[in-house]
Amino acid sequence: MALEIAQRETNGICILALTGRLVLGKESGGFRTTVDNLVSSGVTRIVINLEHANYIDSAGHQRRLCFTLFHNTVIHF
Repeated sequence: MALEIAQRETNGICILALTGRLVLGKESGGFRTTVDNLVSSGVTRIVINLEHANYIDSAGHQRRLCFTLFHNTVIHF
């Protein structure tokens, strides 16, 4: 199952709900692009809902860690 990303905003917080697999490759690239676009547009608070992410490989975990450490953005998982 490809990664689907649903985006909504509540009280100034951007919520990304992931459904499917967060793995190395196209899916992970799409996730990175989504977060990069949000950050570059000035979003500073992001929550990533992994409730329906049925698989995350080591590259997916690395993406999460990189966003937390290198973006001047509060990101919660």
